[in-house]
Amino acid sequence: MVNYKEIKLSYTCPAFLPEGIYIDKAYHIIKKDGKFYFTDGISEFEGEEDYIKMLFSPNGDVKWEEIDFKEVVKEVNKLIFDKSNK
Repeated sequence: MVNYKEIKLSYTCPAFLPEGIYIDKAYHIIKKDGKFYFTDGISEFEGEEDYIKMLFSPNGDVKWEEIDFKEVVKEVNKLIFDKSNK
């Protein structure tokens, strides 16, 4: 699986471009406050996963089915040292 942060997007929807979106720009996905956005690095547009998939295609040989939109949270076990036992 490829994380959504690692892909570049191209506009490929046959519909009329939404205001502020351009066919000649590359976009990528970011997540802020639990919401997805797509950005060209200057402007940001909010869009749910399905909306982004409708408007864009991932660049390269990657398919939407191969992209993971989940945030991976890794638990880190911390050792607590009792200084009084040293």
